[in-house]
Amino acid sequence: MVFIAVVILSGAWFLLTIAETLIRQDALDWFAGDPMTAAGVIGFFLVVEALAAMLLAGFSGAAILLS
Repeated sequence: MVFIAVVILSGAWFLLTIAETLIRQDALDWFAGDPMTAAGVIGFFLVVEALAAMLLAGFSGAAILLS
């Protein structure tokens, strides 16, 4: 059940990030030209952001356990 919630929230996060990026940067012409590339690029940066957050959370947890 928790896995389903994580998948739904991750999908919503991805779609909202795409919408926010397109609205803020007026990239509608670029997205309309090649939507799969735009979604792929935004997805790549979201994955990198998530990995950095997990790494930071891991280091924070280790620091708390070692203190």
